[in-house]
Amino acid sequence: MHLVHTLRQLATSQSFQRGEDYFESGLVSKLIKKGHEYEGEVEGSRKYRQHINTKNGFEGSCTCPYDFGGICKHLVAVGLAIENEEFTEVLQVEEEIDASIEQELFFTEVYEQVETGEKLSFLRKLLEKNNQLRGQFAAFVSQHKQHIRTINLHQIRDQMIDRIGESDFSFDALMERGKYEDEGGYYEEDAIEDGLEEVLEDIFRPFVHKLEACLKAGNLQDALRILLGVYEGMYLFDEAPGDEDGYIEDFQEELRSVYIEGLDSFMTYLEAAVVATASLKDLQDLFFARWDHYEKIYDYNDPQSSIRYDLSLFTPLLLSLASDAVSVHYLDLRVTTYGLAGTPGTAHLLLGIAKRQGNEAKWTELAETHSETYLDIGQELLESYQASDNSEAFAKLAKRMYRVYGRKIGAYLLDNLDPEEAPLLYKQVLTDQLERTADISLYKKWRSLASEQEQEAYLQSLRANFTLTSFYIQVLEVEGRLDEILDLARKEYAKEFSTFYFDPGMVLKPILTYDPEFCFHLLADIVAQKIAKDRGRTAYKKICEWLQLMKQIPGFESQARIVIQECYKQRLPALKDEMRRAGLL
Repeated sequence: MHLVHTLRQLATSQSFQRGEDYFESGLVSKLIKKGHEYEGEVEGSRKYRQHINTKNGFEGSCTCPYDFGGICKHLVAVGLAIENEEFTEVLQVEEEIDASIEQELFFTEVYEQVETGEKLSFLRKLLEKNNQLRGQFAAFVSQHKQHIRTINLHQIRDQMIDRIGESDFSFDALMERGKYEDEGGYYEEDAIEDGLEEVLEDIFRPFVHKLEACLKAGNLQDALRILLGVYEGMYLFDEAPGDEDGYIEDFQEELRSVYIEGLDSFMTYLEAAVVATASLKDLQDLFFARWDHYEKIYDYNDPQSSIRYDLSLFTPLLLSLASDAVSVHYLDLRVTTYGLAGTPGTAHLLLGIAKRQGNEAKWTELAETHSETYLDIGQELLESYQASDNSEAFAKLAKRMYRVYGRKIGAYLLDNLDPEEAPLLYKQVLTDQLERTADISLYKKWRSLASEQEQEAYLQSLRANFTLTSFYIQVLEVEGRLDEILDLARKEYAKEFSTFYFDPGMVLKPILTYDPEFCFHLLADIVAQKIAKDRGRTAYKKICEWLQLMKQIPGFESQARIVIQECYKQRLPALKDEMRRAGLL
């Protein structure tokens, strides 16, 4: 995939080095590949999630707070893992669905044929072998019988307020916690980031332990009380105590990134456990009781001193509490009772309920309503239209969404738009993506749709944009304008060796057979200059690349062998080693 060069270009040298250290230390985990998209985690003192798309180059995002220029070290680490193919590739959705349906049908058929006594015997043996299942079974049968409260939500809230308020987020404190060293290659932004991770970890640690204990005991009511109490406590802090210089740009976002890990633990337990419907309803009631309490007392004139539940944050949790038809219906009633249909941040909740109800018409209507507000909803609706072969609806929605989101959805539309169904939109998207990525494969598609005047204007713009010169040479090669490449090479390499702007190999490769004599003598001269002026493995590998090109020049095979032999005679052991590795001898 050759991502290493791209990663070096996108990251600062410091971030690349740190990312390389993370990768080599095995800190990249849970890396999943699906098509051209990758999801992964990098774990230092805290976990961060990464999403990468390699369809058109390298596009990535990370949940870390890094904002110092270039991509972060976590994206570098995951990119290196992708380059080394250290990922798990999942099946396509259709294959997963087919396998799941087939498995479910088989189980249903077998289950109905088995006598009740055999089922009970199997259950007993299963419980005898698995201590965790015995705990879940005991919790399940007792869920509707007892509601013993051992956790005080208000105390959790106050404890969280105290722990944040007593922590020191000053620059000096974070640098000390991050073990900053003025020398030794450890950089200030890394120290601040690592120091912040450690302070937040200290704040949350006692609550994490309590949450784990409740989940282990199957005490979901108290586990949820802990989560809600912690949220209410941290909600009151827009700024980090002691951060007078404002090094922490979004303190709430930092708190939430840690808090989400607790929500994930709770939902992971729910996915694996068998929870009684009555208990699911009780948990919904507990959440909405807290939400309703703060909605009634919320002070719009003084929002910073008031607590308010962000329903978008808790949507995954609420949907995990609706795992059967009864609990889904109950959640729908709660949403209706509290009039949440028009409340900001509830779009994903409403769509999740409609999906669990199997109400496709309602889901589509809601998705259409929110498609221009939430990119992920609009894209899911596009995929729904595509799956149902509704090309007309797909094209109409694609046009509206591109008007709103532009390049954010460009790569997706380029892969999925039908040029015949929406020719103008397809060309517009293709043009924008071409300008953004400078991808020669996109240029080949674009030139088939562009007029001669448009093609010439595009070439003129490339000539004026020196940073895209390598792409310009690729375009000239596609257009068969080898004389222009030759002219560019003559102008470029008439200069001093140290002032070359681009790699001679890249420029000369398309014209090796167009002007063999010029290419041979230029490569021979450049190789000699490189040997005279540069040292090191990187320089020697580049020399080997040029020598490989020289061997390909027709009519100069014997002269190329002489040059290669002269290079090998140099008293440079590392160069000789690289030449042997390249198979030049």
